[in-house]
Amino acid sequence: MKALYLDGREELTVRLDGLALRTHLPRRADGFYPLPRIDRVVTAGEVHWRHRFSHLPRGEDALTGIREK
Repeated sequence: MKALYLDGREELTVRLDGLALRTHLPRRADGFYPLPRIDRVVTAGEVHWRHRFSHLPRGEDALTGIREK
């Protein structure tokens, strides 16, 4: 599992899409990151979260944390 680094210096939006995070930047293709492959999320800048993530599964396949850099 790896960390997902998100650069919010542009208009970055993140939403839950099934068991994955989908990222959206204007004029770019969406990013799709399956949760089982992500250990944690590190953000820089302003990231717009479109869901509350308190209901994500706990245990081995869960994110360990979301941290702002």
